[in-house]
Amino acid sequence: MKLNLAKTLKILDQALDTLNYSIDVCGKIGAKDKYSYQELSEFEALTSRFARISDIVTQKLLKTIFIILKEETPTFLDRINLAEKLNMITGAGDLKQIRDIRNNITYEYLLDNLLDLYKEVLKMAPILLVNINKIKQYITEKKLI
Repeated sequence: MKLNLAKTLKILDQALDTLNYSIDVCGKIGAKDKYSYQELSEFEALTSRFARISDIVTQKLLKTIFIILKEETPTFLDRINLAEKLNMITGAGDLKQIRDIRNNITYEYLLDNLLDLYKEVLKMAPILLVNINKIKQYITEKKLI
């Protein structure tokens, strides 16, 4: 299982490079009421990368950590609540909001709603990064790999 954790961290680190790039590009564009096609393309990349990384963190990384720790966490809410209790994340509410945004990314099609979604992703991406760093710190401190 520790090998799976190492593989997941490697996948996460590779994905983080592109997310950080998109955060930088979209941060410079900023939140607007109207975007050019190129800007829309950049925000589409950001939201896709945000969703992918949130899945890696909540569906792979946390699951693997809790398997190693021999903790029963059958649901997403169980995982984030235990992660908060172990001080592995900033708060369960943050990860729940990130998960809600990820779900909205997957199922949103109206442009007006997408514009609001882009603003949410710009706001929450740094919080996702802080949580990833906290989880990595936990892994290191507990010598899970």
